Amino acid sequence: MKIVTIISNIVLLGLTCLLILFEGISKEAAYLVFTLLLLSVAILNIVLVFRGRVSYKWLISKLKNKASEEQREVDDLLFNYPIMKIIAVISNIALIGFASWVIISQYPHPKDYGVFVYELLIVLTLLLSLITILISRENKSEDMKRTIVFTGIGLALLLFCFILTMRIWIGHGIKERISIAQQQYSGIAEDALLVYLSDTTHTPHDRSDVAIWTLGQIRSRKALPLLFKLYKNDPEGKTCKYHHDTVLCQYEIHKAIVSIEHKWLGAKEKNWFGSWSRLNK
Repeated sequence: MKIVTIISNIVLLGLTCLLILFEGISKEAAYLVFTLLLLSVAILNIVLVFRGRVSYKWLISKLKNKASEEQREVDDLLFNYPIMKIIAVISNIALIGFASWVIISQYPHPKDYGVFVYELLIVLTLLLSLITILISRENKSEDMKRTIVFTGIGLALLLFCFILTMRIWIGHGIKERISIAQQQYSGIAEDALLVYLSDTTHTPHDRSDVAIWTLGQIRSRKALPLLFKLYKNDPEGKTCKYHHDTVLCQYEIHKAIVSIEHKWLGAKEKNWFGSWSRLNK
């Protein structure tokens, strides 16, 4: 299992470097951070799994026979090893979550199936690395407990930061789209967005992105009649797949309707990352 994990991380590292070489680094901050973190975590996974494979205890026992200065370096190494594992566990989980979110956000319209396979490889490799690191036989009982405790604390902080970041990100996106509509049409947010949606001089892509998505986020019940009129009972967006420049996205219309009707993912009163009705002004 360790050999497979090392090979998978090397392959992932190589493919990522090739993509950077031929496609360049994304200019979007989120994807830039993700790429740099992915490269760092892949290297960290290889180092940790390889250290376990070369009999870590035997190596430490040999090093302890050296001079006192080297002895202190070994002790420092022993102290930092669990910290490295905690960082690796948290980083792998964070990257798995982000990569999974990217895959889900593209459904049912993945940009490119080659990219989809690459993203799936990322998730599987990181998941395999996570399992390998956690079940390593070299883990002592106290070391394992410490890893679990600090990992739990790290994940709690990570979840809090994720929710906070998503709220800020979504809120900024809603305000930006409302501003686009209100610069061209008068009225409160939902009125300007409804006129924007009805104006066929805008591209279907812009009408879906600016108007339909935002109307769903602010839960504009006033928009329901028009949304139902435009909806073709296609919740997966099969009729608009690869044609968003010529037709409205049926998947976005479906999401907007269920969000306004409080049925999205079982939510009854608000979206998962907060209610945005207050921005309808």
